[in-house]
Amino acid sequence: MNPSEFQTNALLGTACFNILISLVLAWVSAFVIYGKVEWLKRRIAAPRQLIRAHIDFLMMTFLLGFAHYIIQGVDLSIPDWVIVLFCVGAVYNPTGFIVLAFAPQKANPQSTFEKVLLHAGFIPVTLGAAWVAVAFLISRFA
Repeated sequence: MNPSEFQTNALLGTACFNILISLVLAWVSAFVIYGKVEWLKRRIAAPRQLIRAHIDFLMMTFLLGFAHYIIQGVDLSIPDWVIVLFCVGAVYNPTGFIVLAFAPQKANPQSTFEKVLLHAGFIPVTLGAAWVAVAFLISRFA
């Protein structure tokens, strides 16, 4: 079963969104680090975190696109809720680096709530990517 229109729109739409965010982050990083734009430098405490966010958004784009390719190419059936979690995680996960660019102290969460937020970011994208990978392996080798 090919991905539904919803799954295609969710996976590829999120991938396109991530590419756009990644491009903006690349430009902002260049303006801060190399262009030395003062008004940006005053607001961004840790500009190297923007580069991390840029790279992470690109990696999430790859994962989303690859998942769509596998689902479509191999005719996998993946539940919509897994796709939604995957897409949410693919945006939420790299957003943490943007937070760290403005508030580097958040790298060391103090409260239980902050620790839960930090670790919760890994769950949706891990679940989505792993579900697609395991479904592929089962479809081919089980």
